[in-house]
Amino acid sequence: MIGLRTRASVGTAARQPAAPTVEWNESAGLAARRMSLEKLESLEVMADGKPVGRVTRRDIDRCEKHGNWLEAVMVLDLISEPTDTCN
Repeated sequence: MIGLRTRASVGTAARQPAAPTVEWNESAGLAARRMSLEKLESLEVMADGKPVGRVTRRDIDRCEKHGNWLEAVMVLDLISEPTDTCN
C-alpha cells in the first residue's frame, strides 16, 4: 500500500546521523586530517561523552600559521565555541 510505513521504517527515518566529533585530548593534527577527509569545517569536541565545545578549520589554520606543530597541540586548547551546558 502506498503511504503506509512499517514500525521499523518509522524508527529508522526519525534517526539523524551523529554529529562529527573529536575527543578533547586528541591532537589538532588529527582533527585537521579528519576535517579534510570528510570535507568538514568544524568538529564537536567531546569529553566523557559530553560536548564541551567546537573546533573549526579556522582555529586550526590560525594555530598552524603561528608556527605551532599541530600534532603537539590538543584540540581542547583550540576550542573557539564552548558548549553551554546546564547541570
